[in-house]
Amino acid sequence: MLNRKGELMQYRLNLKEIEELMEQYNSIFYKRENDTFVLFKYRYYAPEIYLENPKLRELRGIIFNKHTGEVVQRPFHKFFNHNEPNCTIDYTMPAIETEKYDGSMIASTLYDDELFVSTTGNLKSSIAEMGKDFIVNHNNYLNIIKDFENYTVLFEYITPKNRIVIDYKKENMILLAIRNKKTGEYISTYEIMELGKYYKIPSIEVKDELPLSKIVEKVKGMKGVEGAVAYADNDMVKIKTMWYLERHRLFTNKLDKREIAEAFFSNKIDDYYSLVDGEKKEELDKIVDEIINLLTKYTNIINSIEYSKYSTKKELVEYCIKNIPKPIHWIIFKKYSEPSVDITDYLAKTIINEFRKNKNNKNNKNNKKTVKQ
Repeated sequence: MLNRKGELMQYRLNLKEIEELMEQYNSIFYKRENDTFVLFKYRYYAPEIYLENPKLRELRGIIFNKHTGEVVQRPFHKFFNHNEPNCTIDYTMPAIETEKYDGSMIASTLYDDELFVSTTGNLKSSIAEMGKDFIVNHNNYLNIIKDFENYTVLFEYITPKNRIVIDYKKENMILLAIRNKKTGEYISTYEIMELGKYYKIPSIEVKDELPLSKIVEKVKGMKGVEGAVAYADNDMVKIKTMWYLERHRLFTNKLDKREIAEAFFSNKIDDYYSLVDGEKKEELDKIVDEIINLLTKYTNIINSIEYSKYSTKKELVEYCIKNIPKPIHWIIFKKYSEPSVDITDYLAKTIINEFRKNKNNKNNKNNKKTVKQ
């Protein structure tokens, strides 16, 4: 049975290699850094790249020391939702079912004898600080982190103060996984359960062992929980319940381009893929391709401009009016004023607004037809 040996996603990584990957895929991934550390994560949904290079799945909040190149924090690799295009798991394989919690993933480790806590997207955040406070105030959590000093200890932090969908009544942290920072090796799920008992920490539990297809069928109909994470075919897969997706406002009979664009840029598009199949999935693929093509087009235009050629903003404005699509003028002017500005959020806002305008224009046309009738 899978994961008794902890053989998931084992790669030795070095900072130079990751920096080279960043250069190749810089429109899809970003890095955040301070004086000591650098964190890498994906910006957008781009399924095809993970098939090109599986190591890109490690860029999900991994943190390096900028000066020594060593891995400081190694959270989960990128794994996919049931039904996503790049979920290549064999559904006939035997699988382990564990509950998926509706909280925030917290990565923790000891670094230079100091407790270091992070989330997948930030070196510092309010959630990471809340998780750190919880650990500091519970010696059993501190002890497991100290005893596994060469590992990243991964928890799900749940609290009424940061409710997503499930209404948890009290603050808690569930032990999810322990991962070797150098090799990427995971300690097995069964060992995690035993370690939870030993340290008196709530942990994930094996709910069932069935063929993956049976687990998917079972989980989708469950109520009151987010879903499950299944371990199968030497990988992991997320399965969301219909109950959760309906309450997360992600279930819709008609695919709305604006909503899908918002989900794309907030990294929630995988939830849509867990909902649809057949013709709906083909329709979703087309919308996602449209978003990616527009994102690529706008990014290439913005980055191709030789900003130093324009001695005044007026000259740049005149050039844009004649040559550049109007929706991205404001981003280009922003980049002219601040050459190092990160345009990620600006592009997301622009594309979402375009889809919103298109929807409004379509609605207005329909209303005019109704009035004429």
